[in-house]
Amino acid sequence: MLDPAPMTFTLEDYDRLVDGRDDDRRFELVDGQIFAFAGAMPVHNALMFQMAALLDGAISEPCRVYTGQQAIRIEERQLHVIPDMVVSCEQTEKQQRDLLTPLVIVEILSPATRDYDLVRKGRLYATIPSLANYVFVDTAARRTTVVTRERDAWFSENAASGESFTVANARFRCEAAVDALYRSLDVPAV
Repeated sequence: MLDPAPMTFTLEDYDRLVDGRDDDRRFELVDGQIFAFAGAMPVHNALMFQMAALLDGAISEPCRVYTGQQAIRIEERQLHVIPDMVVSCEQTEKQQRDLLTPLVIVEILSPATRDYDLVRKGRLYATIPSLANYVFVDTAARRTTVVTRERDAWFSENAASGESFTVANARFRCEAAVDALYRSLDVPAV
């Protein structure tokens, strides 16, 4: 017996699903599939806050750091995702719900979403024209991966406990010690 092909959803389908919702569930549209996500663990939220503070200290206007519920919409890719953090320098309208030109995306890797974030979303992030960097911060060990666009290619740099990581692009440069990012968190060194 043949398995039926999975349904494919569009951005319009996604909008119908999420418009008017008053609960805390998060949904993403990736490769025509809609994914739902539960709330995060405390270590995840602490790393997101500490990374946001580091990035916010490095940027200048009009750039802003957005966390948690800020969605990115890329029409030509039929992509609607909610990364853990986004840096964008676009001017937004008062009623604008989604960012359209992210500069930096940060994902905090939880055990449940690690493969999804690293593989599926990482592959899609590399196709976003405005994106200069995407960053993965691990919750299982003190390590980061910064992926940077240089001309038409992407390069990744891994850093662990005792090392520093750098998020750099044409708008700003942020360099920090991995251990400073994980300060006061019970996350083992690599």
